[in-house]
Amino acid sequence: FITLNGMPGTGKTALALALQEEEGYEIVSDYDLHRSIAGKLKIDTEEFMDLLSSNTQVQKRYDKMINRAIREKESELTGKKVVFNTRASFSLIKNAVHVLLTAEEDIIADRLYERYRNLSLGHTEIKERILKYIQKETSRFSRQLNADFLNPVHYNIVVDTSLLTLSDV
Repeated sequence: FITLNGMPGTGKTALALALQEEEGYEIVSDYDLHRSIAGKLKIDTEEFMDLLSSNTQVQKRYDKMINRAIREKESELTGKKVVFNTRASFSLIKNAVHVLLTAEEDIIADRLYERYRNLSLGHTEIKERILKYIQKETSRFSRQLNADFLNPVHYNIVVDTSLLTLSDV
């Protein structure tokens, strides 16, 4: 198992897809887990994401469901080549290579600019949104896992992707 972590724009999804294509890894992503849980709850993924953005008690309830889903995937896929592109996996999956991808804030903003172009946001607004998102997610995952998911001490490998190509990473 490999777990990938980092903020949006650091290259997690691109790396997961490259590992899938080049090395035959299966991918388990936050989005896949959210979609699966939403289906069980008979709601759409957007409604599930709204639940995760609601009050702390509601977040805790659904974070437990996500944690359980990650552990179920770990058990189900034992012995296979799997990359977990999920924020909580570094804490939940013990027998894995844990990788943290980082990048400079300005570079993340540049990378995400394309993603948010249709929202007519400028570079500064994107950077501000990223910083708010980092604070929100760090707080949520600190509660969920009792750990700062961006702290390099939790990882076997830390890669600053700021100036690297995907093949370099």
